[in-house]
Amino acid sequence: MGQCGCGNFNGIARIKAPNKTWYVIQIYPGCRYCDTSAGVLLHQMTSKELKEDWDCEDLPVLEVSPYGLNIPVLHYNEVAKQTVESLQDWVDDVDDYSFRDAVHKISQEWIENIKQRMNDEI
Repeated sequence: MGQCGCGNFNGIARIKAPNKTWYVIQIYPGCRYCDTSAGVLLHQMTSKELKEDWDCEDLPVLEVSPYGLNIPVLHYNEVAKQTVESLQDWVDDVDDYSFRDAVHKISQEWIENIKQRMNDEI
């Protein structure tokens, strides 16, 4: 991962751990060139590494409660909106009209279902 430099960026936040250790959270978008998936990376480092090697001493510090820590990455409505747009674009690109009609009917049902769920969430 990161052979092309795709992972060379600071994290989004840091968490204080015992013994002068830090965890830096990085959201990695994935890379087609490196053939890697998107994910959340957690890097452990000393205070010295945090400052000198990673230049992350200015990242916000997250507090972990006894109930854990929620780090939102994707919201359902954003995923649903992108799915609807992708389906609509895909249907518009189908050339075979008989196939297009069938795909259009099915995808419209999916789109309406997704939109309904989005409205229920709002």
